[in-house]
Amino acid sequence: MLERGTVFAGYRIERVLGSGGMGAVYMARHPRLPRWDALKILHHTALGDGEFATRFEREAEHVAHLDHRNIVAVHDCGIEQNQPWLSMQYIDGRDLAKILAQGPVSVTRAVYILGEVARGLDHAHRAGIWHRDVKPANILVAAVRDEEDRVLVTDFGIARALDDSVSLTATGAVVATLAYAAPEQIQRGDVDHRVDVYALGATLFKMLTGTQPYRRSSALAVMHAHLSEPPPKPSAIDPALEAFDEVIARAMAKNPDDRFQTCRALAEAATSALGDTATPPPLPVTGPPAVGPVNEPNAETILAARARRESPVPERVPGHAVHARSGRPGLALLSAMPAIGVAVLIAVIAFLGYRDATGNDSSASTPTRISVLPPPLRSDGHGDYTMDMAVSGAGDLWLLYKSTGIVLSGGSRTCMTREQSIDISTH
Repeated sequence: MLERGTVFAGYRIERVLGSGGMGAVYMARHPRLPRWDALKILHHTALGDGEFATRFEREAEHVAHLDHRNIVAVHDCGIEQNQPWLSMQYIDGRDLAKILAQGPVSVTRAVYILGEVARGLDHAHRAGIWHRDVKPANILVAAVRDEEDRVLVTDFGIARALDDSVSLTATGAVVATLAYAAPEQIQRGDVDHRVDVYALGATLFKMLTGTQPYRRSSALAVMHAHLSEPPPKPSAIDPALEAFDEVIARAMAKNPDDRFQTCRALAEAATSALGDTATPPPLPVTGPPAVGPVNEPNAETILAARARRESPVPERVPGHAVHARSGRPGLALLSAMPAIGVAVLIAVIAFLGYRDATGNDSSASTPTRISVLPPPLRSDGHGDYTMDMAVSGAGDLWLLYKSTGIVLSGGSRTCMTREQSIDISTH
């Protein structure tokens, strides 16, 4: 590792950004321009045979032609002190591996990151370049004020163009991280852009579940799993992720022809699966659902308890709003049950007091209004729950439950609503 203040190839080292088996990446001051660059320096052993320097410079030239908001730009390259180096665009953020070290991200964020990475990879594929080592550590996420996070793919330095017939490794070693390597990479067969589709699917699995697709006790067992075992199911770790089982199965198909043929197609399928998980199930109740009294002219709302769930939609929902974050979809309603139960209990007590005070006379004047705000409810980032209490003209107490989910499709958002009304005065 180079110390702070060391000058390498004209760049002044500031600090280490990361390191791995092939080398290290530093934040470094550009020799002439007033800017910071990310300087990747490979180990001496990377030179290997005498052809590596030529291959390295040729591959860097290919990548330098890529100009896309989701790809870290390559500025320069060379050999210094017998060590290959690349200078790249510096991104003030964290790699996805560090983020996932704290656990899986929410489904909404996972699908967003997937879509951004897919755009960058597809752009490179159209230019005849594939990454060959897509993994969380090669995905950078940078926070942008008042905007969505910026997501970029990095480390295209060992990529090669489709017309490059020279093997990157004379020894035939797998140029990929084993946990995300496609079967054809492990078998050292012909590879194309679909190895990136496979690795991106494995990365999605990691984002959703917090674990690698095939966790085994040895590298040999991991290789065998990639080659022979069925694709892993996210629902085996979290049943709420069942909608993503088919997405992962196709992305990580053994045969490249059975996979999504573009990263965009994978991202669109994941967006569709997100829509399938966005609408929560109705509250579990006994007895047949009653006709809702919401449209009855005599209905008088006496309680409105709204739990605002974190949503991609920026507008605030009118009424009471209680915010809470949760990284796992499908569990919000279960987590909210204690709070809902407290709210219902308070409302029932209020209702009984109201009924006793009025002698259960439905012709009484406007009843006393009671407002109760329950404790914060957990949410998963897909929409809102709205729960109202109402008294009909006959003096019955009703629970009015409404769930609103946000479904993402392409660049648009669609709102889906489910309503249910339950007469709880007899329960």
